[in-house]
Amino acid sequence: MRIGVALWSWALLAQTPPLAIVHVNVVDVEAGYSRPDMTVVIKGRRIEALAPAARLAPPHGAQVVDGRGKYLIPGLWDMHVHMMSSLPPQPGDPATQGYFVPAFLEHGIVGVRSMYDDLVAIGNLRAGRPDFDVVTSGPILDGDPPYMPGSIGCKNAEEAREAVRKLRREGADFVKVYSLLPRDAYYAITAEAKAAGMPVSGHLPNSVSAIEASDAGQKSFEHLMGVPDNPAVFAHLARNGTWQTPTLTALRTVAFAGDPAFENDPRLKQVPDPIRRLWKSLINGMTHGKDAPQRRKDFERQLRMVGAMHRAGVKILAGTDTPNPYVFPGSGLHDELELLVKAGLTPAEALRCATVRPAEFLGRQDRGGTIAVGIVADLVLLGADPLADIGNTRKVDTVILKGGVKRGT
Repeated sequence: MRIGVALWSWALLAQTPPLAIVHVNVVDVEAGYSRPDMTVVIKGRRIEALAPAARLAPPHGAQVVDGRGKYLIPGLWDMHVHMMSSLPPQPGDPATQGYFVPAFLEHGIVGVRSMYDDLVAIGNLRAGRPDFDVVTSGPILDGDPPYMPGSIGCKNAEEAREAVRKLRREGADFVKVYSLLPRDAYYAITAEAKAAGMPVSGHLPNSVSAIEASDAGQKSFEHLMGVPDNPAVFAHLARNGTWQTPTLTALRTVAFAGDPAFENDPRLKQVPDPIRRLWKSLINGMTHGKDAPQRRKDFERQLRMVGAMHRAGVKILAGTDTPNPYVFPGSGLHDELELLVKAGLTPAEALRCATVRPAEFLGRQDRGGTIAVGIVADLVLLGADPLADIGNTRKVDTVILKGGVKRGT
């Protein structure tokens, strides 16, 4: 019976007609320019052919998408989200989780790096939506007691090593570290994770410096936390290949907490009530004891830091920290791209942070991040040129996920 089902599924896949996107501008994100009047042919899950429209006709029987006046980009990734463990009333609550993947896909996001998870809930999500990519840390590793509920507290090096082994057994893709880890526990985590082939990402623990954590092999720092505004430090991180996910959208919420523009944002109408209630409960605690002018001054400094890091060669990932207050699942990534441009990146450089760079960071260059023959067809068709104005990434016309049209025709 199982063999029969597998053969039947394969036969259906084999019979799926090819998809051809014709007369489209193909955006070469890495090179920073568009190739006009191209045809892209997709068969199964992958790009089969790519050539000027004058030289490549759609295959017989293909589903044809007219790309005239439109721009094809690789599918976007949000590299810092919280899918399962930070929402009331309980992890994986179906009333809210059913909102996330459709919201991401609607805005051209084909995959996420989820930074704090119930691994059972993530397993269920993957089983139900195998076409949507989720890379996850599972529970956070922190000091004992931990700051966030659901985290694994580590008092010492031995507990830290066992925590890494536990995450590996239970299917986590990487290890997320947090602020309260003791120094010996942190170094045990990085050593154990390296031996297990698991990257380490997350907060910069209070017990180590940015240079020490970079030298220990932490692959990415999040939120700019603990990194001094120092060109020599930026250069050190760049030499070590230590990445930064600044989550400027979440930092902006802190800077402008209380601004009526948040409550008047029309996107709130699409946000489920449990998330809106969470946002209201959290927003008053986000000022960190600083008055509004100081918080906004801090945010301007953070923008300048991101630009300086980028110029120093630190690789930047686009991540939002959704669903923190007023960080909208899906559309929040477009906010993030606009803030990266405000920080000093060009539109092409910002777009790389959500396409080419995630593929590189995750070691998935053969599966996505660019538009080339053989690459998995996770693609987004836009109504305007994102290289001219990064805000045009919001103009999503069609999303193609694993070779199938999911929105628009």
